Amino acid sequence: MRMFNTTGPCDPTRHYVLPPLERTSSALGLLQSGDYLALNGPRQSGKTSLLRAMVDAINAAGWARAVLLSCEPAGARQGVTETDEAERRLLREWYTALVDAHPDLTWPSPDSFADVAGVAFGHALGRWTVACDRPLVVVIDEVDTLARFPFVSMLAQIRSGFTRRPKHFPHAIVLAGMRHLRDHDIAMGGAGNGSPFNIVEFVTVGNFTRDEIVRLYTQHTNETGQRFTDAALERVWDQTRGQPWLVNAIARCCVLELVTDRAQPIDAGHVEEAIRRIENSNTTHLASLAHRLSEERVMNVVAPVVAGDAPNVSSDDERYAVELGVLERGVHDRLFPANPIYARALIRLFAEPDRRAIAAWSPVWLVDGRLDLDRLKENFLSFWALHRDMMKDRISYPEAVAHFGLMTYLDRVANGGGRVDREFAVGRGKLDLLLIHGDLKLPIEVKVHRDRGGDPVPEGLTQLDRYCTGLRVNRAWLVVFDQRTGATGTRLESEEITTPGGCRVLVVRA
Repeated sequence: MRMFNTTGPCDPTRHYVLPPLERTSSALGLLQSGDYLALNGPRQSGKTSLLRAMVDAINAAGWARAVLLSCEPAGARQGVTETDEAERRLLREWYTALVDAHPDLTWPSPDSFADVAGVAFGHALGRWTVACDRPLVVVIDEVDTLARFPFVSMLAQIRSGFTRRPKHFPHAIVLAGMRHLRDHDIAMGGAGNGSPFNIVEFVTVGNFTRDEIVRLYTQHTNETGQRFTDAALERVWDQTRGQPWLVNAIARCCVLELVTDRAQPIDAGHVEEAIRRIENSNTTHLASLAHRLSEERVMNVVAPVVAGDAPNVSSDDERYAVELGVLERGVHDRLFPANPIYARALIRLFAEPDRRAIAAWSPVWLVDGRLDLDRLKENFLSFWALHRDMMKDRISYPEAVAHFGLMTYLDRVANGGGRVDREFAVGRGKLDLLLIHGDLKLPIEVKVHRDRGGDPVPEGLTQLDRYCTGLRVNRAWLVVFDQRTGATGTRLESEEITTPGGCRVLVVRA
């Protein structure tokens, strides 16, 4: 039986998989016409599966010989920083890959390139092209793992050899990585000039569409008879926005851990539990977000977005965060977290010490397993008085401290029996939240009191009145964070106000 894949490239004989080439339908045509491609996509987005499919399709068609290579063996993580050493390591690896892929040909060995150190990339690609009986297509993965000098040198040699194709240089080359080539050059300390812009077409691997998620899950239904309900499918789409690893991980958890009886359908509740387990298991996929946030240029984009603000950074930095898969662009070109699961992961990363501290708190807000809003209020006020100053010392974007603190607290409340839905309203200085616990729904409107505006409470009460009517509830919170110049941030006030529509709103000023 096939299974949902969460580790490494997909194998159609072992995994449920959508045809990778459907996601970039133009790629094969570009390669056949002799174009050089730069392909980028976030980690675990199906990039390597796509590259393998390209190579297999070209070799099966027979118009060229294709080979999949990788730069990872000589990457910066291996401590390789000089071009000569990177060339020696990579050309040995690449020669082995060529021999394995096409053993019927005689390929010049790396030893024959020893006297051309510094330009051995281009020399080897040229010699291998001449030795090939058909046009040669070279697909190079993990390009952005190289250190700056090997990276720039390899690109310069490819650019130099481009005019000698197809007889004396590869007919087509794919340069694949997580980052845009220009952004990798910038990240390595360059000026963004190390990319062969004059010779490449750029292709990006995106997320699944809603229909593609249905197609993928239907493969499991067809093979086992176990179906996913419409509500389950909708929840997967809503929470993942089609991120391929998350889509597969949720389904895998559901069918292997939660619902092993194939006669039982998978519903939205099972999806929620799968998401909870994934988020709490510190998976490599979610942990990789922390590594991306370690870059200051990423933090400067992500922190304002998570706080509901528009980042004040360059368009290059915004695009970089989007191409890493951390953020996406929505209507009016606004930025927002790529999906709700990532949003929660980002919040946890920003407020990790506080999250660990509050994890040990006894859930005093529960009475007989049900949420008591009066106890919840008192407990939150205690939490905020204790943690707000400590968070200010750690988080480099001060406007985000309040949002991270509130959401960290609510995540603890929701853990083990509820969830927090978020609607990021970037650029409007607010963040709408909905705490769901059992049959209780608590809408929470977050406002920021800034210098350039008046008291946001009247607007917040009007909005909550409308939310309460739509949700058919009569309790809500309005949390106002004072970020005016000169505000001490030491007072903590709360009062309960009844709106004209009859909704009882707890107003917290912090």
